[in-house]
Amino acid sequence: MPICDCGFNFAKAHLKGRRLESYAAVRHRDWVKVMRKERAILSERRSAKRLALIGDAAQSVGSLMRCPECGVWLLVKPRQGKASPIVLLKPARFTRKV
Repeated sequence: MPICDCGFNFAKAHLKGRRLESYAAVRHRDWVKVMRKERAILSERRSAKRLALIGDAAQSVGSLMRCPECGVWLLVKPRQGKASPIVLLKPARFTRKV
């Protein structure tokens, strides 16, 4: 789990039992593939096989999390085989021209 620029540590907060706002993020081109993988996971009865399927499917799904301290959205991009890059989604600041 990532650490926000403001210093908020999502992993420590999660371990302490704090509820955090997060959403699954799937690339449009991977949507059908991810849904097939989810269906296979739900229908699998053997625990070891189900865990292997979850691990495989996790590489196609990222997450979108909101920092409870500063309100910034963090996008963890889906990526196969490597650590997923984290992108901070900060709100645009609008200035009025006079």
